[in-house]
Amino acid sequence: MQALEKLIDETKSYMIAEKDMDMAKMYYADWKDFNHVDELVTGGSFQAAADKINGMDTSPREQAVLALAEEKGSAWVAHYLGWEVA
Repeated sequence: MQALEKLIDETKSYMIAEKDMDMAKMYYADWKDFNHVDELVTGGSFQAAADKINGMDTSPREQAVLALAEEKGSAWVAHYLGWEVA
């Protein structure tokens, strides 16, 4: 998945470049969440992916939903994840 993989790669680069350890830990947590979502969606576990996304912090949750909408379309996101994307 291109958009989600790009998000994963960008988050990893932010984590590596971050000097503040607390911020680096935050990026690491987001990076792990994005990877988990990617694995769940790739494996067809859409409800588990929706549950994972719903439990994420606001900003990374929105980033993941928008990345999936870019890749799969807003109708897919609405149907499988329950999020409306314009």
